[in-house]
Amino acid sequence: MSKSWQPVVLVVLAGLIGAGGFAAGQMTGSTAQPAKAPDKPDDASGPPGTITMDQTAQAGIGLKVAQVQRRNLTRRLAASGQIVADPARTAQLRPLGPGRVTSVLVRSGDRVRRGQALVHYQDISLVTIDTQLTAGHASLEQAQADRAVAAAALARGRALLGGVIAQAELDRRKAALAQADAMLILARGQVGSLKQRRQLYTTEPGAPGEAAVIAPSDGYVMSVQVAVGDTIDPARVVATVADLSTVWIELPVYQVDIPNVATDGDVPFTIAALPGQHFTATLDAKSAMLDPGTGAMQVRGIVANPDLRFRPGMRVEANLPTTGTTDALTLPPASLQDIGGEPVVFVQAGPTQFRQQKVRIGVQTRELVEIAAGLEPGQTVVTNGSFWLKSQALQAELGSGD
Repeated sequence: MSKSWQPVVLVVLAGLIGAGGFAAGQMTGSTAQPAKAPDKPDDASGPPGTITMDQTAQAGIGLKVAQVQRRNLTRRLAASGQIVADPARTAQLRPLGPGRVTSVLVRSGDRVRRGQALVHYQDISLVTIDTQLTAGHASLEQAQADRAVAAAALARGRALLGGVIAQAELDRRKAALAQADAMLILARGQVGSLKQRRQLYTTEPGAPGEAAVIAPSDGYVMSVQVAVGDTIDPARVVATVADLSTVWIELPVYQVDIPNVATDGDVPFTIAALPGQHFTATLDAKSAMLDPGTGAMQVRGIVANPDLRFRPGMRVEANLPTTGTTDALTLPPASLQDIGGEPVVFVQAGPTQFRQQKVRIGVQTRELVEIAAGLEPGQTVVTNGSFWLKSQALQAELGSGD
């Protein structure tokens, strides 16, 4: 090859090498592009409202599922009523004697302890007890002194027996000690009796004649019906205290429905003052009489109230058990979540996908939730782990609003 062609050949080779490098670079970029991390989170990879979670993450949160099942449930009767205090745990307190109120120590709604003074009053009859108690203490001191003298005399007599003291004198001194012992026992009994009578009026020491109306148990003051200066007597209620650790729900049932109401069973109920929460009472009894004004019979349910969230007067909406049955779709209560004030569940749409679904619920008990609309039999719904999915759904909503 002549030297004049050499520069041309070199230029062509350089061009080919450059083009090949450019093409190789384009191929390398197109194959590496799918390896980049996705800009969007996993929960955006499915249809709207769907959250994606791989099997490892599901195991990490202990996710469990259950199928929507059709069950034969007890038919329910809707009823509106209220929380009331248990009359057997409610005490209407009266003074033990006549007198005048000197101080009122509590107000309606206050929590009180057993033995706590609620009202102080000057009791006329208590003045007599206090006077007798003072005299009784004096008699007791005198009896103790007389017994000490008699015991000392007997001890001296025994030491001098056979010399200065004859046996007859010693016997007399023994009798005197026995009599002193008897008087001491009597004086102690009288003082003890007066103290017990005094303690019925108050557990606190006070001025002569001062008595107190005291709480018979732990509970809440439902009402106070006296003021300072009021004249009171044993016929007048001065305060009402209720133990609210267990309360009732009272529900009126009209005559046409009375034969259908069961005699036992759970009573699911809700309270407007505690929104979004479901509770269960135990059916206890039906009233033996109808209300003459309404023609309704009161049905009672008992519910434990350890945290005192239920207060007398709260309105309740309940579902009474009846003797009839009905077919219904059901789920475990753990599957139900609340988003935006509406009940939702998370339906499993695939091995790693879960779809948020609004539902309409019926009766809810400790074991089951009735699904009135929104699901079909056989669908799989998340139970354990549904709260975690709810939090992911809320985060996704916040992210979409940015």
